[in-house]
Amino acid sequence: MPRGIYPRSLITREKMRKRMIGNKCNFGKGETEYIHSDGYILKLVRNHPYSHNDFVYAHRLVVEKEIGRYLLPSEEVHHLGTKTENYSHKLMAFINHSAHLKFEKGKELKPEEIIFDGRKLTTR
Repeated sequence: MPRGIYPRSLITREKMRKRMIGNKCNFGKGETEYIHSDGYILKLVRNHPYSHNDFVYAHRLVVEKEIGRYLLPSEEVHHLGTKTENYSHKLMAFINHSAHLKFEKGKELKPEEIIFDGRKLTTR
């Protein structure tokens, strides 16, 4: 399982399920989504080349769909909203960690350092 996700007892999973109602997370047998310990949503995607035990961060999947290719492990996605707002207009992707940090610190970025900029999309 991905780092931060561990098998849980049935009682714990039921408590989590009740807390997560409305957050599109299915706990229990046949789980397809998780909330990672760091607050991000992971989705079950079989045969994804960069999955961790068949789970991939949902925000990475959204960007991959928009750009039409898999993101490399070195490429990073930034949320413009909260960690669970995985809408394309609320995400940005950068070529590496350094470019991501530059953006967060408000420094100037070269256009080639940005893979995807959801701010340029109109809301759907």
